[in-house]
Amino acid sequence: MPKKKQNEDFHLEELTQEEEAEILKKPKQRRTRSSKKNALATAVQEAEQLLLFEKIPGKISSVKDDIASMEFSFYSVSTKVDNLPYEFNNGHQIIRIVPSVIGRPNQQFDKDLMLYINSLLARAQFEHEDDHLKYRRIEINLADFCRFTHREFDGTMSEAFMNSLLRLRGTTIQTTVRSTAEDELINGFSLIESYKVLKRSSGKREGVLSAEVTISKWQARQVHDKYVLTIDDDYFSIKRPTERRLYEIARKFCGNQKILFRIALSNLLLRMGLSASKTLRAFRYQIKQMVLRNEIPKYNLAYDAQNDHLIIFPRDLKVREFLRSAAENVQSNSLMTNKSFEELENWFKGLVIHPDADPYAVHKYLAGTKK
Repeated sequence: MPKKKQNEDFHLEELTQEEEAEILKKPKQRRTRSSKKNALATAVQEAEQLLLFEKIPGKISSVKDDIASMEFSFYSVSTKVDNLPYEFNNGHQIIRIVPSVIGRPNQQFDKDLMLYINSLLARAQFEHEDDHLKYRRIEINLADFCRFTHREFDGTMSEAFMNSLLRLRGTTIQTTVRSTAEDELINGFSLIESYKVLKRSSGKREGVLSAEVTISKWQARQVHDKYVLTIDDDYFSIKRPTERRLYEIARKFCGNQKILFRIALSNLLLRMGLSASKTLRAFRYQIKQMVLRNEIPKYNLAYDAQNDHLIIFPRDLKVREFLRSAAENVQSNSLMTNKSFEELENWFKGLVIHPDADPYAVHKYLAGTKK
């Protein structure tokens, strides 16, 4: 039997009889009929595992984000290397993130890679729903990943991709997000268990071509249990990592509901994953700048200075009708209890908001010209 090249197993194909016999060879150990069957079944399963993802069409119809990392900040929004541990503890849910030696996974690149993986997994589940959970090894083509995330496939991608794998593999996450009320279990894992990279060292296109990635059971189960949400493809056009993170929070807590969602800035600071060194005053200024830019896809932002809250609502929400309905139905009025329509209108008119998001902008302008 001719020898194979060293990296030929990067793309596993259907096993021949000779290859099956080679797999079953193990020196200095007697193998029973049962152990031979198990070894053969394992080898065949691993081969089918990669073939499964080769059958997935290159076109992914939707972008999938896991709800756990939308609700809690697994990724750093810093534009610099973030080596600081992060902890979120609200009394019954705890998230601890211990960064790798080259830093904590970031929102700008590393999260995009996991979005791509989640979307591949969701597509695989749609095509092969019964066998999905056991298939955790995914082949990632770097050119396809760049197209998916609206990136240029240039010379900088290889190094950025390798560093991303190192951060995702090296960072440890401890979480109770998936624990039951009866038994409090702390899960410790990395988002990626292992990886193999196919890299071209010479020629016109030097650098990383593709990678075979094994994700954690925890991450695979998020998609298997449909613990994911579809996010807007325009997410990849958001330039600032803080605004990307804010979009995730808006999508998770506001979603497609026709509501005004509000969150205290002290709580939002933790949800954004910012370190304790970030003062609330500096964060407040940053939020106001986001509000005035109003560049979050599908959502409008407003700042309530009186209560120190950020207000998030869908762009297609008819604000005046919502306020009128909230005033008439006291039980559904979670925004402000026992307030009339005029009082709610005056409250909304006092918000810091972008003119394009303000249904009262014309009235404010006319009132200003009369003065």
